[in-house]
Amino acid sequence: MPERQRFRLTAPPPIKALVAASCASFFGVVVLLVWGTRDRGPLLLVIGLGSMIFGVALAAGAFLLSARLRTVIYLDAEGITLIRGRRNRVLRWDDIDQVTLSGARLTLQAKGNARGASVINPRSPADFVFVALMAAIHQRLDASRGYGMSGI
Repeated sequence: MPERQRFRLTAPPPIKALVAASCASFFGVVVLLVWGTRDRGPLLLVIGLGSMIFGVALAAGAFLLSARLRTVIYLDAEGITLIRGRRNRVLRWDDIDQVTLSGARLTLQAKGNARGASVINPRSPADFVFVALMAAIHQRLDASRGYGMSGI
């Protein structure tokens, strides 16, 4: 087992939102070109600018949401470290009581009144990074509890 393992969970690229954003922006440019060449009044100007602003806002929102769903997880002999944006959560293996998987949420429940942690899988349930993360957590927990050690 490696000394330290790193897992990076990222959301899939927001292709549909970016396609919609580019279509809205393109429509806005076409409307503005028609308005500029034919001087059709303020209605076309408002529609064109509104479509362009909507497209840019949609693209920015898609990128921000995609960045917010990124989680980096480090596993080592001492415990697990979850980094989500500026948030950082560390749990020692001895403090983890139970690990449950419910849908896309992997929950690490702490012993007693301590606060646990959750990891949300932003991709499909069969994502190889998430499956490898679950297997590594299982191995690390078993090792910290002394399970699976032969020759004792």
